Amino acid sequence: MASKHSSESVNNVANAVNNVANAVNNVANAVNNVANAVNNVANAVNNVANAVNNVANAVNNVANAVNLRGVCNKFLVEGAADSQELQPSKGWFVMLKIRVRLNNVKLSG
Repeated sequence: MASKHSSESVNNVANAVNNVANAVNNVANAVNNVANAVNNVANAVNNVANAVNNVANAVNNVANAVNLRGVCNKFLVEGAADSQELQPSKGWFVMLKIRVRLNNVKLSG
């Protein structure tokens, strides 16, 4: 009879150890799930930051386009009032590029 009780005790201890091991695995899985959720939030924050930068760039592009259009219109209106015939100087295009802030312009023709 003594061995039956000791065998049951050993089985009970083994089952308790297995239960503890399963609990540790469950905690490890929960920690991994939390880490994945944190990474997902970080990625979402980066995506929002990128979207904000894209919107800021678009606003800057619109502002530059509006400014360029205003400068060109002013240049054309002032030039039209000066004379009927265009008599450009040698460096007129260089001065236009500087005034309108055009950096990469190529002419062909």
